[in-house]
Amino acid sequence: MTFSWVRSIGGSSTYEVGQFLLGKLDLGQSYVRVHFRWGVYGDTTNVLDISSVAANAISFGLVTTIGDGTETAPNARTNSDDVDPPTQLWIYWETRLVVPSIISTDGGVIIWKDSGPTEPTDTIGQVLATGFAPGPTLNLWATWAAEFAWDPSGIARVWAAASVLYKTP
Repeated sequence: MTFSWVRSIGGSSTYEVGQFLLGKLDLGQSYVRVHFRWGVYGDTTNVLDISSVAANAISFGLVTTIGDGTETAPNARTNSDDVDPPTQLWIYWETRLVVPSIISTDGGVIIWKDSGPTEPTDTIGQVLATGFAPGPTLNLWATWAAEFAWDPSGIARVWAAASVLYKTP
């Protein structure tokens, strides 16, 4: 039996919905632990309704699927139920708001950040790659979704970094 860490980082300027692949396991391997961080940075002009941006919560999760690594992962906001436990399930899920961190009236800009984690962003558990034929893989996705796109007066960046520990028999 061997244990291996795989580290990855990803991000997107698409706020409304997105995903990126963190890992792929073959039949018989298992995810043991995921240590990660995620967050949001954004900016807008300061001539807007602050409450409409602040109310646009973003949901983020880590989810496993069976496929070839090109499938669409479940939407973190609208499809947060486990798809097919014990292999296809959410191993982490939370929703955050964005909050203004800097409001510059001289520069005409508001800098936004996410409200921070509600729980530690670390999972300990096991998802075993079983119950499917050889060929497909058990894929681990970072996926997020918000109700609306980011305000068009600025940009937003959703990012995540993860260290994934997996076991091979």
